[in-house]
Amino acid sequence: MLVRRRPGRTSIPFSTGRPREISAWCGWGRRAAERRRHRDLLMAQLHLAMLKAHNAFADEARGRGASEQAVFDTAAREMRWHYQWAILNEFLPSLVGRPLVDEVIADGPRWFRPDGDAFIPLEFADAAYRYGHCQIRQKYQLNRETDPVPLFPDLLGFRPVPRARTVDWTLLFDTPGSDAAQRAKKIDGRLAPPLIHLPVAITGETEIDEYHSLAVRDLQRG
Repeated sequence: MLVRRRPGRTSIPFSTGRPREISAWCGWGRRAAERRRHRDLLMAQLHLAMLKAHNAFADEARGRGASEQAVFDTAAREMRWHYQWAILNEFLPSLVGRPLVDEVIADGPRWFRPDGDAFIPLEFADAAYRYGHCQIRQKYQLNRETDPVPLFPDLLGFRPVPRARTVDWTLLFDTPGSDAAQRAKKIDGRLAPPLIHLPVAITGETEIDEYHSLAVRDLQRG
């Protein structure tokens, strides 16, 4: 599969799985075409926004006279830098506080010091980082023409995005000149109801009712 910005302009071949293609996704470690990444309309549209941003960087590189061989690497690097900037300057300070972020930047990590190439530990990726599931809201307002709707089943993915479900990103991310965006739930030990009753399209057919609960699935995987 190729993502095309316009006829004759090809960017991000993301179905062959080569490492340099994954790099455009800022270290997420999975190909954009993976089906699970489109299980809800929020993530599907976020991926589309990332694709468009990458292709815009590719066009800028071409406009500066970069060779076709260098266009992808340049766009991938720009995409990673923007993503990392957002993590370092917005996500982490809002999660753990600016003082701790500044301390880690100044003094380096205390516990995680990988030898050689850095990697995401399994204990973090498949266990600790699942805390974020408790921050998922029960309902989201996607745009200013519609009311808030539950994540599931209303925003179930694996389908074209209906016009009424088009995301206005100023409602999900703070932007200059706009009101404060919707906030995630505070970190606690509870999941929103749509995550306790996941649709069959996500879980698959199962005779065990508990397998429709993300809490159970988290405990199994973590």
